Amino acid sequence: MRVLLITAALMAMLGVACGSEDGAGPRGSAETVVGRAPEVTEAAGRAKVASFAPSRQADGTVDLRTGAARVKEKGPGAANAFLSDPALAIDVVRGAVRIDTFGGVGVQGVGTMMYEIDVDPAKAVAAAPITRRDRLAEVLPAKSFYADVFVDTQGRIRRVLLPVDLTVPRQYGDSKITNQEMTVDFYSFTNSP
Repeated sequence: MRVLLITAALMAMLGVACGSEDGAGPRGSAETVVGRAPEVTEAAGRAKVASFAPSRQADGTVDLRTGAARVKEKGPGAANAFLSDPALAIDVVRGAVRIDTFGGVGVQGVGTMMYEIDVDPAKAVAAAPITRRDRLAEVLPAKSFYADVFVDTQGRIRRVLLPVDLTVPRQYGDSKITNQEMTVDFYSFTNSP
């Protein structure tokens, strides 16, 4: 019995320490953290953005309250809506219907908790700000798709990872196929108007 108690105590301590690189993580259930993350992120004001997709990259700034972005996208590949309009990545998170906590991961030097989510496109579009609904609907598939969202200790979205082809399933286990993915990172938040 004593061995079980010691083992349980050690596991509890390890679980707390694994929340993120700095040993902390967002507070609350996965559903609460991910559900609130878009609004918490938008309330942060402005952020710098760095986005990457195969053969493409973008960087710049975004006004999180309005979604207006000033980004420069470059590379030989085709333009990418999520890179040029990073607020769409935040809108994707609004459609989360299944959420699994993955663990602590650093993003742009900040500890975050990574959540694997399945996204319902109709839910994402319905929950998005009205000014972005049509644009979001144009880039989302008809069926659910996967994404990963990385949330910092303050509840802000730091990264959204998406498959380049939103219709491909998440790869697990010993799959010999690797999905091409893109990331949209938010950092250097400022609450200036």
